[in-house]
Amino acid sequence: SSNAFLNAAATNFYPASSSLLINKGVNLRYQAFYDYNGTPRSIVTPTVGAYEYSTTNNHGCPVINNFKCASSTASVPQYPLTP
Repeated sequence: SSNAFLNAAATNFYPASSSLLINKGVNLRYQAFYDYNGTPRSIVTPTVGAYEYSTTNNHGCPVINNFKCASSTASVPQYPLTP
């Protein structure tokens, strides 16, 4: 969809309020508990992509020159060493 993100041309890949990505993800066994901004992910129907939709604007740090500021609290769960 052309309005999937707030402003992809400006590297703002936060979902637009009408985005088809919102609540379309699936609960994976080993998924990140927090999104790119540090917002908790839904464990039932997460938003597809780096951001969990929670407000109409991107309240986190912008991506500039392929880097994001370091104020996020995002984390990735520990993966088991054996299946």
